[in-house]
Amino acid sequence: MAKALVVGGGIGGLATAVGLYRLGWDVKVYEKSQHLGEVGAGLSLFPNALTALEYLGVLSAMPVAHRTISGGIRTDTGRWLARQDISDDGLNGKEFRAVHRAELHNALRGALPEDVIVTGARVLHLSPIGGATIEIGGNTTRVDRVEETADVIIAADGIHSTARRILWPMVSPPEYTGITAWRGISATRPGHDYPLTQSWGRGSEFGIVPLADGRTYWYAATHSVPGITYPNHRTEVLTRFGSWHQPIPDIVTASAPDDIVHHDLFHVRQQPQSFVSGRVVLLGDAAHAIPPFLGQGACQALEDAATLAALLGPADTSAGASVESALRTYDTLRVPRARQIARATALAAQIGIRARGPITNRARNAAVWLTPPILAQRAMSRIAQWEVPRDVPTR
Repeated sequence: MAKALVVGGGIGGLATAVGLYRLGWDVKVYEKSQHLGEVGAGLSLFPNALTALEYLGVLSAMPVAHRTISGGIRTDTGRWLARQDISDDGLNGKEFRAVHRAELHNALRGALPEDVIVTGARVLHLSPIGGATIEIGGNTTRVDRVEETADVIIAADGIHSTARRILWPMVSPPEYTGITAWRGISATRPGHDYPLTQSWGRGSEFGIVPLADGRTYWYAATHSVPGITYPNHRTEVLTRFGSWHQPIPDIVTASAPDDIVHHDLFHVRQQPQSFVSGRVVLLGDAAHAIPPFLGQGACQALEDAATLAALLGPADTSAGASVESALRTYDTLRVPRARQIARATALAAQIGIRARGPITNRARNAAVWLTPPILAQRAMSRIAQWEVPRDVPTR
């Protein structure tokens, strides 16, 4: 039986493990944290992510939104700059869902046997020929060192990837984007039909995303020097955004301070030329970390996972040279796609949050106001339109 090691128990790592496990692979997931889980934020599942989840057999476990969603862009005073349909018609007949990250993580975890996942596991070394040295135990009294071999090793260990540092030393470490962000969940919803919105100010952005379960996910982003900590995140967000239009102040106020997370935003400016080194393959943020301005981080990790599973195929047909051939095809498909999404994300940030001065802010607002909504809709559709590769000849 073909064997796969997955480094990282986040969304991308678990999704890949689910895909390969259902194809009969012997799968083991090694996660650095002592406790597996996702905290404190929501995420947008665009049609490309839902297509991947359907292929992986997990879509039925995800909550379904009770209605279609409209959306748009507003100024910090509440004036609408653009409205957009994010319903079935707005995404070419495809669906959109917004969920808590923990719901997706739990659905993926629930599709795997408990003994597949090993927590408290730190990767010490990886070899392109499929070898790994792993330290298990973390901060416990007993620490074991394990030598593993596998037909393929999937490095899904996040933006600060150990695997990328070991096998892709030419890739520069993650860089700070100049932007810091807060994410939270509000127990209230501003209205049954309140749309998914982005509100833009000078060098700042606030997003409101209604979740399928009746709560509201929100995020706030602004320019800042890195490394600042805040004693009370809710107070800090209200200080910065409390004068913006309603329901922004009410949504933040209705969020528990301990449930608000704060992160400086990093990205990998120059992505690797190849995501593959022998039998080791980068996946998700380890390969192509981007800021969250298009809501595509988790979506791209799910695309990676479904693509890799589809190309590797059933365990009884995936051995020897066929694995390396499948990884080469994965590289051919995923590297251009990752760069496309990175360019689109950079453009979204340039249009939105990077307009800091009064003149550039007014010019940006005027340009968005004058742009036909159909153009923005087409741009989003090009990103959201994606299918799992089927019957693709491996190289």
